[in-house]
Amino acid sequence: MKEFWSNLNERERITLSIGVIFCFFYLLYLLVFSPLNHAIDNKYQLLSEKKADLLWMEKVKNLQHTKSTKELLTSSKLLTVLTEELNAIYFNKHPYSLKQTGSDEIQLNYDEVPYNGFIKWLWSFNDKYSFVIKKLNIERTNTPGVVKLSLTITT
Repeated sequence: MKEFWSNLNERERITLSIGVIFCFFYLLYLLVFSPLNHAIDNKYQLLSEKKADLLWMEKVKNLQHTKSTKELLTSSKLLTVLTEELNAIYFNKHPYSLKQTGSDEIQLNYDEVPYNGFIKWLWSFNDKYSFVIKKLNIERTNTPGVVKLSLTITT
């Protein structure tokens, strides 16, 4: 290696020295600074996503507190309220089966019901009353937007 270096003239030595220095700094950049920069960018992106999630959670939390409290239903009152609510909705023309399967458990069955309408009704019913969905089974039918539905709820 010493012999190779001594055989080079002054201009080649300077060029080779500058090239080695450039390669050293480039490798230093690739191995140290670039991964650090990439990690910092990822952390900033993660931080901004978490801030956005936190703002959304605070917004939802504030919405939750502004809502009125739900009415607690007893097992005897649940069947009555459910019947009244089902008769008041726009898809009441669809026949349904409503039966009490346990002391505090009611099963609602539809052979055909509009999916979107039922989900909206269930959401509004959930806003008004406190209950637990024990089982929800939804199956497709041949008609688009219409489903076969079985719902079991408890107090």
